[in-house]
Amino acid sequence: MEVQPIIKWSRAWTTQEVEIVTNHADLSAERIQEILENNDYQRTTLSIKAKLRKLGLHMAPKRRLHPRPSNNSLPTTGPFTCLELSRAFGEPPQTIRRWIHRGWMKSQSQTIKDHTQTTQRYPTHYVIPHDSVRAFLHTWPELIDLHKINHPWLIGVLQQEIARGEN
Repeated sequence: MEVQPIIKWSRAWTTQEVEIVTNHADLSAERIQEILENNDYQRTTLSIKAKLRKLGLHMAPKRRLHPRPSNNSLPTTGPFTCLELSRAFGEPPQTIRRWIHRGWMKSQSQTIKDHTQTTQRYPTHYVIPHDSVRAFLHTWPELIDLHKINHPWLIGVLQQEIARGEN
């Protein structure tokens, strides 16, 4: 029995479709799909999301079932944990760990011993000093998404730098 290759078929976007998607980028992909269907166009939600990414537009954020912690719960002085920085930068913890593994952010690792495992590939807990976060902010500003970052936290971190008289 011969395995048939998967053939991807895609149709070019018309200018009218792109205009509809651009004008309604603040809505969910499902809602944009409905609007396209009302105008006799057929697109999947995945294709709509991909087109928005290619156009550099952001999707409307989905409503969270569990609210994020308040701004007061994020410390502005180090050392920070990976989870705290994840909440501050608005990025998943995997992104913070990736920055650490690439050497863009210095950390001190604390391995939590687990009696069920004899070897651990990565430390399970990172402690990131305040100076390392400050250096990261100055060295890699292009990695920071200003739409996601916790602004009060960022201002608090930068105010401490100004108070120290450092640049």
